Amino acid sequence: MNKKLSLTLVTLLSVGALLAACGDKTATTSTTTTTTETKAAEPAATTATTTEAAKPADTAASTEAAKPADATAATSSTAAATEPAAAAPAAGSSSITSLQSNDVKAGTGAEAVPGKTVSVHYTGWLYDEKAADKHGAKFDSSHDRDEPFEFTLGGGQVIQGWDQGVAGMKVGGQRTLTIPASLAYGDTGAGGGLIPPNATLVFDVELLDVK
Repeated sequence: MNKKLSLTLVTLLSVGALLAACGDKTATTSTTTTTTETKAAEPAATTATTTEAAKPADTAASTEAAKPADATAATSSTAAATEPAAAAPAAGSSSITSLQSNDVKAGTGAEAVPGKTVSVHYTGWLYDEKAADKHGAKFDSSHDRDEPFEFTLGGGQVIQGWDQGVAGMKVGGQRTLTIPASLAYGDTGAGGGLIPPNATLVFDVELLDVK
């Protein structure tokens, strides 16, 4: 009887140990499963983090992409603002290329011919295309000095426009001469800047005497 009881107790103890072992394995399996599930979830979290981290880069890329356009617009505006305005025509400039003569008053005295000494009063003006009488800024006048001007006609003592333009006048006559730069002071000008280069000139001339 005691032997049977002992066998029974041994058997029960063996079964208990077996059950305990199974329980540990189950717990271990559960723990392993839980750990696996946790590990499996980590990549998703990482992906989400990566996506969030990428957002600022996308925004920066958009901002950088817009910069060249902004810079181009600014450059265009600067270029437009600094673009030089069209230059105004120089004083006295014109398309006149030959001497023009207009007798305002016909003289009745001796005629001015090459080789003779003539005495004149005159006033010189820069040619002005917009002025009604084409008289622009005045640059010289013998009337202001109250002193007539004398020269030998055709002797090269004056500009070509005068040698050619005064010839044929008679004492007492008044004539307006429009003289292109090629027959005046050319591309150098004169009078310390009063007559600019390539200026067309207008002279009102009165013949006082011929000797």
